[in-house]
Amino acid sequence: MKRCLILLIVVIWSYHSTAQNRSSIDSTWIKWNNDKVEKLNLTNLSTSKEQFHWRFGYFGQVVSYFVDLTTNENGSPQGIVTVYTEEYVDPTKEIPTHRVYDEKIILRPTQIDSLNQAIKTFKINTIPNQELIKGWGMGLDGVTYSVELRSNTNYSFKTYWTPEAQENVPEAKQMVEFIKFVELTTAIPRLEKIFTGHIPFESYNTGGPATAIRVLTSKQRKQYRKDRDAYRRQMHNTK
Repeated sequence: MKRCLILLIVVIWSYHSTAQNRSSIDSTWIKWNNDKVEKLNLTNLSTSKEQFHWRFGYFGQVVSYFVDLTTNENGSPQGIVTVYTEEYVDPTKEIPTHRVYDEKIILRPTQIDSLNQAIKTFKINTIPNQELIKGWGMGLDGVTYSVELRSNTNYSFKTYWTPEAQENVPEAKQMVEFIKFVELTTAIPRLEKIFTGHIPFESYNTGGPATAIRVLTSKQRKQYRKDRDAYRRQMHNTK
């Protein structure tokens, strides 16, 4: 079936866009993060026993990503970018599918080295959670970034709502520059563009207040509906 790549962005308010009042270590946010991680078959760092595993998360509105840095059994550095989205189905019209589509990209050693050096240069692991930073504002839309670290028995998970929207907050400027470096080093904009062309869903988002909806012909919409119905039957038969 020929896919139409023209998209409309529709604002749809969700729980995650309004759940902004949280403590420095918010169990609700960690649970939501771990749910994403499980769906993507990534390591749950809150329960992991790894000696070192660092994860940078971008929770966007229609497409999101994780950047993971760790070491293998031989101690060699490893890195991977996971770009993902989730199928959106209007629950008043259909039973949601909860399908996730993702693509994983292995980072080159030079990229891994650059990222590890940037973490030290920008002192990212020392920036407190947003709730502990004076002047860090919150909002109902925008995006959120996370920094998650497992180091033997030590674990930390911190979130930062829309750093570029913060005014006169040194830590926000620090984070903005780091984000630019990460996305440049890993070629995130190019990866997201390629990824978007591969998404097999009619509508999709990642929990933010907006949903991408393809502009389709009636015939194309029917085919997408058939695909969703077939998936539901498959899931029902496997129970």
